[in-house]
Amino acid sequence: MSFSSLLPAPVHSGKTGSNASGELLVNALVDDGDAVASDQYSAMVSRVTLHDFIPLRQRDFNMAIPLPSESEVARTAKKTWSHFQSLIGEVEQKSAGGRTEDELVVLPGGKRLHIVTAQHDPLQPKKASRSKKSYAPSNEDEPIQPILHTTSAGDNPSPPVDKRAWQIPSFVSQWKNPKGYTTALRGAGSVVAGNSGGEVTDGFVALADALEAADREARVRLQLKREAKVVELNRAVREREQKLNKIMKSVPRRGVPLHERDVSERIALDTGPRPTANRSHEGVAYDSRLFTKGATTQRQTESLYDNPLFVQQDIDSIYRPRKTGRGEATEDESLGTGPIEFTPAEEQNGDSER
Repeated sequence: MSFSSLLPAPVHSGKTGSNASGELLVNALVDDGDAVASDQYSAMVSRVTLHDFIPLRQRDFNMAIPLPSESEVARTAKKTWSHFQSLIGEVEQKSAGGRTEDELVVLPGGKRLHIVTAQHDPLQPKKASRSKKSYAPSNEDEPIQPILHTTSAGDNPSPPVDKRAWQIPSFVSQWKNPKGYTTALRGAGSVVAGNSGGEVTDGFVALADALEAADREARVRLQLKREAKVVELNRAVREREQKLNKIMKSVPRRGVPLHERDVSERIALDTGPRPTANRSHEGVAYDSRLFTKGATTQRQTESLYDNPLFVQQDIDSIYRPRKTGRGEATEDESLGTGPIEFTPAEEQNGDSER
């Protein structure tokens, strides 16, 4: 038993194809409660065929369709023309500002002025620019602003004496005074015209004296601190110089014991020129036996050849030259074959003294 055999049977499975499709269409178009309409639609659906859905021109391509008469064409054209004229008239009235006809104005001199509507390109932008400022209406409920001047004198300006009486002097600061203005301390309170009897109180004078004394004391303290810092820097510089001088004096003393010694390999092996006053700093010449000593050593077991080809010959040719004179090179066959010989120290010292 399969799983599909347990499912319910499909709807309308026992009906034929034609009856099932017709009843489904009727049930979709008509409400179930209207039996009369259901019967009518059932009869209509039973008479519908596929041929009814084909257009008439495709059923019969030779079908002749009657053309309208001349009267019908004229009536339709007149109706269309009148409608277009009404649309054009509305546009002209809007562009002319309500004036439909041109105006004729007669001037006093007998001249006639014919006013016509200017042609306007609808594609051009508008020339009249609207202001973006918004004006708020005045509030009538606001109280009346008081008048801060007398109206009895009329339009006559005030005399210079009154202007000098109301003049307020500018303040001169002690901390921020870029233009360098100065003012007297005693006369600071009596600058205003009409106040000649003003004097500075004793408390203000005492405060000014205290501020001046504090400023003087702060300046002295800063000066002492600056001098102490300079003294400290001078002392540090002096100590550093003394330390460097001590180091410089101790350096030659360490080289004194080695000053008369000459332990170079050139002199020990007797392979280089004798040091003289003029040739004590020439280039170093190497002994070829020091480089050919390990040429015959056993190579690694993984190597295909025991020794490289012509390696001994190349090494001898590279390191064999020996300097015997000024810029001269000779070949000594005994250097690569015989044992290393050292000269006694007495002979070496004797040769060097010569």
